[in-house]
Amino acid sequence: NKLNKLLSNKNLKIYFIGIGGCGMSSLALILKKLNYIVSGSDLIKSKFTKKLEEKNINLNYSHDPKNIINSSLIVKSSAIKDDNLEIIEAYKLNIPIFHRSEILNYIINLHKNSIGILGTHGKGTVTGSIINCLESNSYNVNYSVGGILINKKNNFCIKNEKDYFVAEVDESDGSF
Repeated sequence: NKLNKLLSNKNLKIYFIGIGGCGMSSLALILKKLNYIVSGSDLIKSKFTKKLEEKNINLNYSHDPKNIINSSLIVKSSAIKDDNLEIIEAYKLNIPIFHRSEILNYIINLHKNSIGILGTHGKGTVTGSIINCLESNSYNVNYSVGGILINKKNNFCIKNEKDYFVAEVDESDGSF
């Protein structure tokens, strides 16, 4: 598909609009760990944007059309609407735009096995429990979670070993 073809180029410049959210930041950090060039924007500084900056991900704290000029691919969540100035500019510049769920799906498909957790309450707790169960049975587990796991102090993990990928997924926007 188009996304897989684009992501075969490790020199790709991936720009996340709304990068400061827990789920978006975990995807950005995973792609950075996979050696992509990652940057993004958010309106609010947070513990997630701080972590992104610590990993040398360039952030803009405004939605400005000039922010995306050199981008190869745009990632957005359902919270980012089509009237966002960066989205409008991406359309003008013909930069491909993908929903965060498509990026998550790409990452999931890099693994032998995957487990997705969805629901209205307790997704993070269940996700963390599954990760702990797999790791205690000597499986190599990578993950993306919509919150910080207390025992990991992180919302993502990506290693070279790809036995399992466990993800907290969101069915609320129809992307599941």
